[in-house]
Amino acid sequence: MVKKKLERAIEFTLVSGLAFIIGILVTFYKLDHRVWNENINKASDIETRYMNYPTQKCYDTSDLNRIIYGK
Repeated sequence: MVKKKLERAIEFTLVSGLAFIIGILVTFYKLDHRVWNENINKASDIETRYMNYPTQKCYDTSDLNRIIYGK
């Protein structure tokens, strides 16, 4: 009886640990994917938009300094 409860506790711990590790790995993969994927909006999009589209000025240099560097 005690052995069966101990086995179930160990199985539960292993399954819970595996689910936790998979969740952590998926989260890190999504974060890494967001950092390197150019199609996902992120903070550097403002600076990229300013440099790549000079005819459509959304922000001037002082706005960029204020937004990116806090100056």
